[in-house]
Amino acid sequence: MTDCGFVTRQFPSEVSLEAARVYAILTCDAPVGSYLVIDAGGRRYLARVSAVKIADIYAVANTPVLTPEQERAVSLRLGPTMAELELISECTSSDCAPPGTPVPIHSPLRRPRDGEVVEMLGLPSQGVLLGRLASRRGRSWRGRGSTSP
Repeated sequence: MTDCGFVTRQFPSEVSLEAARVYAILTCDAPVGSYLVIDAGGRRYLARVSAVKIADIYAVANTPVLTPEQERAVSLRLGPTMAELELISECTSSDCAPPGTPVPIHSPLRRPRDGEVVEMLGLPSQGVLLGRLASRRGRSWRGRGSTSP
């Protein structure tokens, strides 16, 4: 299990009919669009990184900059990398559904294991049949090796 950070107390964890999001401090490389799993006791949450932010400690403190020279003269003191995570699903044992409860503060984040995203999204492991492949002469193929007139 790769440790990727934890849910921060700096912003509320939210689940409503309009949104399901949580904020985390990242300790791994997790670009926008990537998936992370949040382990929260007996629950797992699948989350997608929707925003990543980093700020200088002086910016966080809202320290004004008077001149461009002053801006460049002060050495950077970066704070932690923060991420906004969109909650996709919530799972208890093998039952997964849309998120219904907020994520507990300080819950750890990790990268998904092989096949875990597919499982948590409720997708069939063999894929989904979307249609048939047809030739110009009217012959169609439904799946591997089968044909129909």
